[in-house]
Amino acid sequence: MNPTRKEIALDEAGRFRITTKLADTRGQDDAGFARVDAQFAQVAIGFARVDAQFDRVDAKLSDLSAELHKTLRVHTLALITTMVAMNTMMVSIVALLR
Repeated sequence: MNPTRKEIALDEAGRFRITTKLADTRGQDDAGFARVDAQFAQVAIGFARVDAQFDRVDAKLSDLSAELHKTLRVHTLALITTMVAMNTMMVSIVALLR
């Protein structure tokens, strides 16, 4: 046997092992990237849920704000009416005392 021929055979076997290892590594990388993509998709779904919850909270706060403004107007009108009534009573009392 020619020693050079044996080295070539080992080199071919080594190249085959290296090629197989690189293909395996690439497959593992692809699987890893797929897992990361799936995790990012889950995070995106989570953010969408949080956004939907914020939208619901925003709608409730808007309704609450409108209700509070309405209540404030009603109470302000009641306070003004009470003050006018007290002023009228004071004028009547002063008129009676004269």
